[in-house]
Amino acid sequence: MRYFPLFLDTQNRSVLVAGGGEQAAQKVRLLLKSQAHITVMAPSLSDELASYLQKNLISHANTVYDENLAQKADFVFAATPCAGINGIFIHAASNAQTINVVDKPSLSNSIMPALVDRDPVVVAIGTEGTSPVIARYIKNNLEHALEHSLGNFALLCAEFRKKVSSSIPDELKRHFWEWVVFSSPFQLWKQKRYLKARQLIQNTLKTFASSFPKNTPFVSIISACKQPDMLSVRAVQRMQNADIILHSPDIPPSFFEFARRDALRTPVSALPLNDISALPSSTRNIVFLTTAPSKTLSPLAEKLAQHNRNTEIIPCSCHPSISQHIANG
Repeated sequence: MRYFPLFLDTQNRSVLVAGGGEQAAQKVRLLLKSQAHITVMAPSLSDELASYLQKNLISHANTVYDENLAQKADFVFAATPCAGINGIFIHAASNAQTINVVDKPSLSNSIMPALVDRDPVVVAIGTEGTSPVIARYIKNNLEHALEHSLGNFALLCAEFRKKVSSSIPDELKRHFWEWVVFSSPFQLWKQKRYLKARQLIQNTLKTFASSFPKNTPFVSIISACKQPDMLSVRAVQRMQNADIILHSPDIPPSFFEFARRDALRTPVSALPLNDISALPSSTRNIVFLTTAPSKTLSPLAEKLAQHNRNTEIIPCSCHPSISQHIANG
């Protein structure tokens, strides 16, 4: 990975867009969704950019190049039709600045991803400049897959964050939000029953900590395939929801790309199976990832069941890969 994906805070930051034509306008349209202070530097502006200036949405520097402005800007987009002028901006920029030269990733230290916008939920898709068409293909699939009301649901969640922080113990916060997103509240929201979803979150917030089940964790034993893209949909779901992932030493690192980033990952040799009972009480979902064939895993499941654990065995998928499943919607 050459380009590290990162979302930058644009609030009260200065952005300089060099150029007054269509390429510059394309960047400004997107930047207007941010909270940045936008300056367009060009001797003349297109009708679209001139309309933004008239509405006080942007500032205008009526010149081809101003070194002082270029060096003071936090972000610079070089979008002029002249390669020489774009090169001047690159030369003048400090290493600390974020520079993007339109359609020239080799001259930039940042590139613009394709976006799926459900503000404040934003999905950025990048191919490191190798294939904008592939990025657009992924974007088209995600546009159909993601609810258009997802952003407003995220804003609803934001309203409750302080209340959740003050009324639910730290070890249960993630479980509460998983219930909000994966259970009834979001289902009600998708049905446009907005008030009902809000009331359900409000009411459940009061009793969630006291009513959270104290039963033993759920253990998913996943028989890993030779290739991670042959993991079944259920296996990926369990890995995404795991508190702890126990794994045999021979599991390739590529399998963990499908795992929840914050899940504790522990080689099974470091935590014998008979010590699972010593895990923190907040542990709800355990994944045991092994290369053993699924037909040999029954004794392991029986051993876990002896500790009153709820267990399941998920074999290696013989069906199309998870990536194909996502691509096909």
